Amino acid sequence: MIALTLVGLALAQDPVMDGLKAELDRNMAELALPDADGPYFIAYELHESFDVHVRAMLGGIVADRRDPSRSLGVSVRVGSPEMDNSGFRASFRGTGFDDLHLSDEASPEATRRAAWYQTDECYKGAVEILGRKEAARRNQREVERPANFVLTRGAAVALAPQEPPDKAAADKLATLCRDLSAVFLSHPEVEHSEVHCISTGGRRVTLDSLGTNSQVPIAETDVRIVGMARADDGATMSDHASWVVRTIKDLPPRQEMLDAAEELALRLEDWRQAEAMDERYVGPVLFVDEAAVSLFRELMVPALSGTPPPEREKFSGGATSDGGLLSLKRRILPPGFSVWDDPQLDSALPSSYKYDNEGIEGQKVDLVQDGLLRDMLMSRIPNLDIEVSNGHGRSLMGDPVRGMPSNMVVEAPHKSEKKFLRAAWALAAPYDLDYLLVVRRLADAAVASKGGTKLFSFFDRRESSGLSDPVEVVRLYPDGREEVVRGYRFGHVDRRTLRDIATAGQSETRTFLHSHRGSSWSLTYGLPTTLTAPEVLITELELVPIEEVGDKPPLLESPLAEN
Repeated sequence: MIALTLVGLALAQDPVMDGLKAELDRNMAELALPDADGPYFIAYELHESFDVHVRAMLGGIVADRRDPSRSLGVSVRVGSPEMDNSGFRASFRGTGFDDLHLSDEASPEATRRAAWYQTDECYKGAVEILGRKEAARRNQREVERPANFVLTRGAAVALAPQEPPDKAAADKLATLCRDLSAVFLSHPEVEHSEVHCISTGGRRVTLDSLGTNSQVPIAETDVRIVGMARADDGATMSDHASWVVRTIKDLPPRQEMLDAAEELALRLEDWRQAEAMDERYVGPVLFVDEAAVSLFRELMVPALSGTPPPEREKFSGGATSDGGLLSLKRRILPPGFSVWDDPQLDSALPSSYKYDNEGIEGQKVDLVQDGLLRDMLMSRIPNLDIEVSNGHGRSLMGDPVRGMPSNMVVEAPHKSEKKFLRAAWALAAPYDLDYLLVVRRLADAAVASKGGTKLFSFFDRRESSGLSDPVEVVRLYPDGREEVVRGYRFGHVDRRTLRDIATAGQSETRTFLHSHRGSSWSLTYGLPTTLTAPEVLITELELVPIEEVGDKPPLLESPLAEN
């Protein structure tokens, strides 16, 4: 009773939230166009935080921003839960979901006015997009479709916000950022490098017309070191070292991070000198270290979301969909493999949470059992197999909420390293190979081409091959000798490739920023996600030489070489 009373007081003594709630109620009651119904659902998501963002290059701080941040996400649904404006992609049209930045000061009047304006914009966009969706469907044959939304009320809860980084902590982060960037002063062969360090603390509030009022902490600290090297033949490679934790004090020891920066620089230099492949490879491939996690991240994780892909407008009329969901009881992994996800696994992880973006309590979900898909990550958007949320509704500000991972674990019968390699050599024998191909790292799409800048020169080939290019590949010989090679990309790979796993080794765990939009990436923007997955041996893959021609290195060597 006391706890409920405290929650009630916390929810009641907030003028900003009172103003937002009043504006939400007013729009639900009165907002309507003359020839259209009003919304059947409105949700507001308010982010209030203090952010530190430091960027450094070659021992110098390029940018150091420390300021409050306030933004408001608005979701407006028109029509009915069976069919509304969501789940439809049309070119250059509003969708009913958007966000805007607010003034730094938490003024109830200014916040309410912003909500009024953005709700009006979203409502008009929602009405238009619903009309286009209805028109597109009229040109289609009748098929069974799930509803677009389930009216489930989220929690009324007020958890304490995360204390933002103070000046001492922010100064410490800035010094770390500068020192990490200075490592590259002694590596002139690295053509470009930079370090981004961000830390944020505050709260996220979810209000909706069903009565949800969820106030939860925001806590995230990201450090990303990125670098690019260019070989003499013009080929380029971008790589990174990254950490995603809750607060600045949760970062690894300073020396450990400096060592990682040094290892990144050395890895880029080794890559420059590696032999460029000119023949395709067909045979077994080992995915170890970070590549093991990346393999499951790219091929398996998207298939476990229970949110149906959007229908999309065709210029020639009618509508189509971006593929479909997997059906339950379909094989996605070999027998013996299981996968589960638990948002409340460990409160120390930045990917953990008590309540999702819709105010639904996060639940542990057993997704895969003995290799078969048994459940999916669900928000309040249903599919034909599952109608209820399991607390995995996540999104970036201004986007529709989708079923997304949080803390995911892949479990499998595993072998010792010795037996793991023995199985690989047995598979390699019929191919007459005198070496094993070992992939240690895949390219990160966040370090892909962004407007043709020098650093982000790697082209994301996943659309054609299905898997990011390997950026650290070695030939492993029977005597234990390793030879670094470069210039490979994968032939066609898709989620069915995971069924060709021959055996598994030890597990690896990584926390990363997962892209909510699938094809939209940023160095320091995404949903913190933790994935534990085993090293695996794939029975057969094809890797082919990259045939793209790049610019040759500058004519003169870097001035850093003089030191």
